Amino acid sequence: SLGTLRADLAQCCAAADEAIWFRGPNITWDVGDVARDSLIPAKVTSDIDQLVHEIAALRSKRFEGDQRTHVVLMSNGAFGGIYGALAHQHMLTRDPSSAIPSTSCQR
Repeated sequence: SLGTLRADLAQCCAAADEAIWFRGPNITWDVGDVARDSLIPAKVTSDIDQLVHEIAALRSKRFEGDQRTHVVLMSNGAFGGIYGALAHQHMLTRDPSSAIPSTSCQR
């Protein structure tokens, strides 16, 4: 939340197809700087429901013919209940013909 490593954040996701950064209420620095400096398409949201919506929308995207979408969540806290919200959203929108597993990593 102090942004000590923020200069490294834009680089750390370079292997991803896109990044969605969440600016929680305890973040006092401009997360938009990370998105602007990113090597890949990136956006910022401060609304947990919007973040869940953005992640759920990844189901409709396919990058370079991949059949699966991998989602990596990195957080040093509870992250506003996103793990439960994503699991709930996945169950609501699950289509067996396009089931997409997600990976959750909490740091």
